[in-house]
Amino acid sequence: MLDYSRAQLLEVLLVRCSMRQESHCVTPGESSSGDTSALLGPELLLVVDFYWRRRYWLLAGMLATMAMALAYLCIVGPRYDVVASLYYRMGQEIMPPPTIQGKQILVTRRKEDVNNEIEILTSPDLMHEVVASLGEAFFTPPPPVTQWQKIKRTLSNAKRAVTDTVQLALEKLGLRPKLTQLEKIELALSEQLDVELVEDTDVMSITLTTPAPDHGEIILERLLEAYHIRHLATHEDSGVRQFFTEQTQQRREELRASEARLLEFQIENDVWSLDTTTDESMSLHEKLQQDIVSAEAQLASLETELKSIDLQLADQPESVLIRRRQQFNPVRAEYQERIATVALAGAAIASSYREGTPETLSWQEQREALQRGHQLEPELVPFDEEYGLNSARVALQATSHSKSAELDGLRKRVEVLHRRRQEVEQTLEKNVRVRSQAQQMQREVELLSKNYATYAGSYEEARITEVMNQASLANYRVVSPPTAILTPRGPSLKMVLVAAAVAGMAMASGLALVWDIQTAFRVRTRGKKAIEKA
Repeated sequence: MLDYSRAQLLEVLLVRCSMRQESHCVTPGESSSGDTSALLGPELLLVVDFYWRRRYWLLAGMLATMAMALAYLCIVGPRYDVVASLYYRMGQEIMPPPTIQGKQILVTRRKEDVNNEIEILTSPDLMHEVVASLGEAFFTPPPPVTQWQKIKRTLSNAKRAVTDTVQLALEKLGLRPKLTQLEKIELALSEQLDVELVEDTDVMSITLTTPAPDHGEIILERLLEAYHIRHLATHEDSGVRQFFTEQTQQRREELRASEARLLEFQIENDVWSLDTTTDESMSLHEKLQQDIVSAEAQLASLETELKSIDLQLADQPESVLIRRRQQFNPVRAEYQERIATVALAGAAIASSYREGTPETLSWQEQREALQRGHQLEPELVPFDEEYGLNSARVALQATSHSKSAELDGLRKRVEVLHRRRQEVEQTLEKNVRVRSQAQQMQREVELLSKNYATYAGSYEEARITEVMNQASLANYRVVSPPTAILTPRGPSLKMVLVAAAVAGMAMASGLALVWDIQTAFRVRTRGKKAIEKA
């Protein structure tokens, strides 16, 4: 079919290649067009022959890569765009500010305003809030039902296992941070989120690429809700409503706690019947005071009577003489005899001694002593006496006992009256204290109620003001809600198959070329050895 054999063509190609490598430098003014035209014929034939001979290699490589591409497409699946549009009232276009009479005119639209909104929409914190609100269960795919779905899930799990293994290895090497499943989802969604301002408009386009369009719509809706809250919070100039909200809530809690304490105190101390209890206690205290005065007067009278009776008892002997018999006093008779004897002795002394001598003086003293003793002794002395109980003393003792018993009863009654009066006084003091404390707690409740009413009114005013100001703060409108585009964004089946075919053809061509070059080298080496032997 061709004039050249395959080995000859390969050998010519190798010789030409070696010649080019030896003379690859071209002098100025010298052209290589002659060599190209000289090699064009044989080399073109060689290339055509090469592809014809390796046509099955090329076909097998193309089919293999296309099959792998189809398998990859089945694993990955189509990806859809979920699009939403926001219209911003930005005002005039940004431009160098004109001046009138040296005064600068402020424009209402700035490039920074658009960039601020884009930064808020693409902030990682906002995406973290959205993913956290949805939860990990939202991103978990449903269990497969059909056999094809099970195969796809198996391949997808295998791909994820390989990816997780690579990620784990990078984490151990310190090349990647350790991420949780939700953090991985946040990163994937942030990479698939695209926010840009449509050229020459005030419309901002938000695009989220996702394999599940229904989930993508929910995610984008949550993103817009979170963005709205963040937008208002960012553009609010003060926290007046938040302040009054917190203060109103605090005052409400304080008022409820104070009312609960007041009610508990009123129930515990029976404040509602305090007036009646106080009146009854006052009446009882007055009556007890009168009873105490009367009892103490009776007690003083009885004590006086008892003292008089005790004095009378002290004067009354325990027993009295009932009957008595008397006789002459023998002691007096003895004194008389002794006086007579002394008188006889005195006559003898007077005859023997002069008057004034010690003997006469002793005699006189003895006589006078006997006379005094005689005079002191009564003439009659009791011989037999009979004594009995003193009836007057007995009567006085009976009266004293009865009065003492009455006195003890009065004293106990006075003690009881004093104790009851003390209890009534304590009750009155407690009522006064309870009334004072209840009035103080009531004043505290009234004060807290006024404060709560003041803060509640201020909160309502702040809320109305904030609602009225939201029109100026929320300077955007949702032109197009999150809507999934039914046409898949990618991957394109034609592009993937064409790329796979080209890649398979290139890979097969490279393998075939390497194989033919090795074959040519072997043929050349064998020829040289055959020539050397010859």
